[in-house]
Amino acid sequence: MSFLNLRLKVAANKMKKTKQVTASDLAEMGFCEKRVLLQARYGKRTSLERRHAQQRGLEAHAAFHLDGVRTIAGVTASGSKPWCFIATAVYGGKAPETSVLRQFRDQVLRRTVVGRQIIVRYYQVSPVIADWLDRHPLAARVTRVVLRPVIGLASLALQRQRVKRIATLRGGTP
Repeated sequence: MSFLNLRLKVAANKMKKTKQVTASDLAEMGFCEKRVLLQARYGKRTSLERRHAQQRGLEAHAAFHLDGVRTIAGVTASGSKPWCFIATAVYGGKAPETSVLRQFRDQVLRRTVVGRQIIVRYYQVSPVIADWLDRHPLAARVTRVVLRPVIGLASLALQRQRVKRIATLRGGTP
């Protein structure tokens, strides 16, 4: 039996079991015929290192999901993450300024490693600052003024990102 016939037989057997052949399966068939043959005879094998990497990935995904759905009582916020402590303390939970900062966090900062580190540090310090701002109205007013340019820059970044997305959908560049 030739390798081509064997690959087709393996694919047919797999289709009987799963009713579909994935693109990864097809790519693997073209990549390494011997691997397909061995997997057909002995089953798919993964190294210990790969199993550990898969487990780490599953744990990171679970932590990310839990982080996204967790809520804190008394804080009204966006669906993905309800916290924006300082903006909530100075503007209110439903204020447009708070919404812009949440969107910036979710759509810009979360996409990079550095951005996620900034978010983690912010969540470590900001509850204490927000509590202090609640007790000091003058400081809250000053914070509102200080946050205005930050909110403006966040808004511009979000707008730029939307323009890029639209251009990409249309098949061009911004």
